Amino acid sequence: MEEEGSGASDAVDLDEALEMVGGDMELLQEVVAVFLEEDYPRQLAALKEGLAGDDAKTVGDAAHGIKGALASFGGRTGYQVALKLETMGRSGTLTGARELALRLESEVSRFAAFFAQVEAG
Repeated sequence: MEEEGSGASDAVDLDEALEMVGGDMELLQEVVAVFLEEDYPRQLAALKEGLAGDDAKTVGDAAHGIKGALASFGGRTGYQVALKLETMGRSGTLTGARELALRLESEVSRFAAFFAQVEAG
């Protein structure tokens, strides 16, 4: 049995994701691709910019955007990390935020790997 959080398969609640698109797997893959190729890179850049400038509002706003998309697409673990970053940004306390941002990138990579496997399978 895999450790909690170690594989791509536990990165996504596929049933929850499919519910958001009425069970249409092709549509789900299309919207996830747009998120991963367009929205996420832009939001990640804003998150990193906010961290570099110690700008809590920018960090909170970027994390909020990532969190919303992950929630819509069943990205459970990534959602939790983004929520923590958003909360830190909203509170103005960024202690530990850089480490969380790295974890978020890792979780989104697992999320992307999950959908790559679904597409290939």
